[in-house]
Amino acid sequence: MAEIDETQIPLVEAGRPTELSVAAYPGETFAGRITFVADMVNPKTRRVTVRCQVPNPDGRLKPEMFAALTLSSGEPHEVLAVPSGAVQEIGGKPLVFVKTAKGSFERRDVTAGPEADGWVEVRSGVKAGEEVATTGSFLLKSELLKGSLAAEE
Repeated sequence: MAEIDETQIPLVEAGRPTELSVAAYPGETFAGRITFVADMVNPKTRRVTVRCQVPNPDGRLKPEMFAALTLSSGEPHEVLAVPSGAVQEIGGKPLVFVKTAKGSFERRDVTAGPEADGWVEVRSGVKAGEEVATTGSFLLKSELLKGSLAAEE
């Protein structure tokens, strides 16, 4: 059994191959398959339970071992991704700030995909080659919200 972050749901489905690693055998992986994906997200952890079947003919894997599960999205393919620090959220919707030709930044609503290793897939809203704010994106979000509050007064 494993728990995965809800952002990884697009990567899991019954029958998909996976790899498992455990601390007892560093550098070694065990091939398996996803056999079940729960229907609900745990509201406290924002995770989904996944069951994997991993052959263990020599009994090296023991019950209750902690393991790391590697999910594969199938065949490698190119995606557009931005640093995770570039993605902000307003009203539960992801956005980034894209640098304009005039040197300022404009808000862009995006469709975000899975996050891995500090990068977030962006499925729409940004084009390849566009520059996005990263370390200053929270400040830009704050200024945007401050401006919208002032407009409401």
